[in-house]
Amino acid sequence: MGCGALSLLALATCGNVTAQSVSDVEASFLWKVGNEDNAEYSEDIAAYVSSSSLLYGSDLTTSVVTGSAYDGKFGTSGVYSDMAAWQPGTSKPAISTDDMVEFSVKMKKGVTFTPTSVSYDAIKNGTDGPTYSWSYTLDGVESEVVDMPDANVLRDKAGSTASLNHVETISAGGVRTFTFRIYLRCADTKKISIANVKLNGKLNGEVEKRKFVNFAVDFRTNPYTGELPSGVSIAGGAFHDAQHGYQGTPVVTVPVDGPVKFTIGSCQFGGSAVVKNAAGDVLTTIDTKTPGCDSQTSTDHFATWTYNVEAAETLTFELGGYCPFFKAEACDLLPDFKVSYYNTDGSLLGQTMIQGGSALTYKFSESDVKVPSGSAFRGWFNSDKSTGSKVKEGTIVQANLNLYAKATSIETVSTTARFIYDIAKANFYVEDHECIAFTGGTWHDAQHGWVFSNGNSISVPVAGNAIVSVVNCLYSADAEAVVTDAEGNEVAKFNAKAETDGAETSFKYEGDATTLTITFGGTAYIHKISVFNVVDFVEYDETSGYYIIPANDVNSFLMALSDANSKGNVRIFLPDGIYDLGETVLTNISGNNISIIGQSMDKTIIRNAPLIENEGIGSTATFYVTGTGTYFQDLTIQNALDYYKSGSAGRAVCIQDKGTRTICKNVKMLSYQDTYYSNNNSGQFYWEDSEIHGTVDYICGGGDVYFNRCTLVNESRKEGVKYGSDVIAAPYTNGSDWGYVFNGCTIENLAESFSFARAWGGTPRCAFLNTTINQPSEVEATRYQAEGMNVPADKFVEFNSIDANGSVVSPSSNVIKFFIKGGSENAKETILTADEAAAYALDKVFTNWAPAEATAQATVAVSQEDGKISWTSDASTFAVFKDGVFVTLTSEKEYATDGSESVYTVRAANSRGGFGKAFAAGDETAVSDVVSDADVVSTSFFALSGARLSKLQRGVNIVVTTFADGSSVASRVIVK
Repeated sequence: MGCGALSLLALATCGNVTAQSVSDVEASFLWKVGNEDNAEYSEDIAAYVSSSSLLYGSDLTTSVVTGSAYDGKFGTSGVYSDMAAWQPGTSKPAISTDDMVEFSVKMKKGVTFTPTSVSYDAIKNGTDGPTYSWSYTLDGVESEVVDMPDANVLRDKAGSTASLNHVETISAGGVRTFTFRIYLRCADTKKISIANVKLNGKLNGEVEKRKFVNFAVDFRTNPYTGELPSGVSIAGGAFHDAQHGYQGTPVVTVPVDGPVKFTIGSCQFGGSAVVKNAAGDVLTTIDTKTPGCDSQTSTDHFATWTYNVEAAETLTFELGGYCPFFKAEACDLLPDFKVSYYNTDGSLLGQTMIQGGSALTYKFSESDVKVPSGSAFRGWFNSDKSTGSKVKEGTIVQANLNLYAKATSIETVSTTARFIYDIAKANFYVEDHECIAFTGGTWHDAQHGWVFSNGNSISVPVAGNAIVSVVNCLYSADAEAVVTDAEGNEVAKFNAKAETDGAETSFKYEGDATTLTITFGGTAYIHKISVFNVVDFVEYDETSGYYIIPANDVNSFLMALSDANSKGNVRIFLPDGIYDLGETVLTNISGNNISIIGQSMDKTIIRNAPLIENEGIGSTATFYVTGTGTYFQDLTIQNALDYYKSGSAGRAVCIQDKGTRTICKNVKMLSYQDTYYSNNNSGQFYWEDSEIHGTVDYICGGGDVYFNRCTLVNESRKEGVKYGSDVIAAPYTNGSDWGYVFNGCTIENLAESFSFARAWGGTPRCAFLNTTINQPSEVEATRYQAEGMNVPADKFVEFNSIDANGSVVSPSSNVIKFFIKGGSENAKETILTADEAAAYALDKVFTNWAPAEATAQATVAVSQEDGKISWTSDASTFAVFKDGVFVTLTSEKEYATDGSESVYTVRAANSRGGFGKAFAAGDETAVSDVVSDADVVSTSFFALSGARLSKLQRGVNIVVTTFADGSSVASRVIVK
């Protein structure tokens, strides 16, 4: 019967209220499904009930069987409720508390509950055999355990004669706490389903009166204000100021007659409050140091603790640090709370009940937790998300608590290791990291991060060459921080006081593996520390215009990209390897005319793996493009968010493009939902000879995008099987004539079915021209989805779709009535004539931009003699490879070999820096003699109009040969 929330200085009396009495009043407590934490009961008895709960054994798991699953099975349809299905983890034919489910109610002090009966529904799931036993407890004393015969439990199939409903009569006296228990006795492959558990009985007695008088004291006035009830005293301490209140350990003495909630104002310069009983025993220590300070009017910063005992006591509070205010309110006895422990894989380890207001003691330890190889157990957290905070032993439990075991990878230093420590986050725990250590310092707040005093330090091990970045604070002291290596040699120094808050300082270390230590010369607030280990420091080559990245060195790539963004008009070359960004998202490409060039489409892989909790079209992208003229060639971009575990949505973007005139040539994109996002309604984008994978709207957004000779792979909606229906594109065309144009593309379907596109917004436009559909029978009947998400489609069209054998599979006519629910309709013919299709030629879509000229590749004529290779070509930059492994970039037209029998090849750069077909000495055609037939991935035939052909036709043909290394060659073939 608490008084509720009070203003800071409001006084109220909770004790002098009218007594609440009850005599032989019927009371029932219902767990309807059978797995609710708390029972349902009527409002007229709520004043007498302290708590209700459900607790189950550590070996049990629970799920819900819907009522519809039982409809008609027992002769009557539509009468069965949802039921909790309980299943043991291991087979136990005998009773065990590990397999026990108990339903409990507790009355307020002075009131008793006299149980009369327990009723419930029970069904055994599976073959005959699973059954259970039951008992009850009266104020913790258990009755005898009664076995339920197998034949008496209804089975989930028609024709059973056993009862669904069970009623157990209870004959007992009045108690405060009554518990009904069910012990499952069955194999781990069986379940018992329970529902409608109802504890019935009568209430008697009178809720005990309280005499405690609520009070509040404001220590921010001198002298402090607030009337003190009889027996309450304050001694010691001294007024500091109107913001911080009292300091010097004031002692507040409070006599109590039962549960009381205490609220203690806190401060960033605070300490802790020690609570003792009349005997001088320490009951608890309350941390009163919190981010920020209370202003003269704010009460936003505080700590609470509930004395949760019904017996009278005299408490003393020794208030350390600064204390702005103190408040005490009589309250109801906190119930016992459930603490649930979850393993690292999300499975339930077990549960326990703990008295409300008492200190947490862990029931499970590291030895009970699954820790993957290469990982370390980091403790128990209040969430399984990355934002979760540690729950330390000794925490006062004042509500049901879920604890999640967390294990993260053990950090190890390597030449490509990258560590980014955002120490401004409240849930950063330095002890959970192997590659950073603090000497002194403490977390201050989310704005300033950690604060370090004069002489405190941060240490980070490095594998050798490294770049370390420190984000500093405007409010640090004007003092130097000195960086030294393990031998004490000075590496760098910088002023920890930033000119603007959050400014970044970077320093470079060049040498052998060591530990770098940053020692602060004054008070320093540090927001973030980042460590980039690199194989070599990559410098921009003015001659070639490239940054050449060592294979697999993602940190050098990121450093080069950051530098390239500031320069613009530069190229980055990535040899075959994996460039793993980890959980990093939205790596920005902001400079203009930046080219990212890989060695090959399949073996140069840039990937990130966002956490599932961060999924979203705007939050997960591997690359976030904001510059003009970005160019990608010969690489794979993979967003490895775990789509199949993401639930209803797994939006994971490879490129979110807010720029314009981006080109992708020989680029593979691997993801599932929203793989490519053209996020600029006025943008122009071009794709050529590329491959895009996905499931739902995996090509989506605005602008005009031309997909030339690309492969579209519809992935399955369920892992390991051909499942679900995919949608390739979701255009949001706004004011453009074209939107998405797919020309000469190939569709490979791994789902059950698919459609070309559906309308997202704006005036959606999409065209599929000369498309090869490898599984034409799996296209949905309308081909395009008729229903739009926000608007009906404006112009969705198709022309000359063929199957893998070259047979036309486009219908002669396909009128679709496009619509949105409750909105407008738009009936359109979607099949184009040849003349209409000709209007979608590349130079018609982009009248002021010729992207195919940028992608055109030059040939190279190579000769080899006298220990060198030489070549002729119209290109200005060349990549040299030895047996397929990158050797060098050069503007020269010769290269000295090592004299071995290795095969040297040369690839010429196009105008954007992308390298074409590899040529070796003696090659006389567009196909190198070092490339076997097995290296050819596909050969496609096209008419001059762009129409795809099943084979060579009379006249001029365009033949496009695509190779395993991602390169392709186009040539003209005339058939007479």
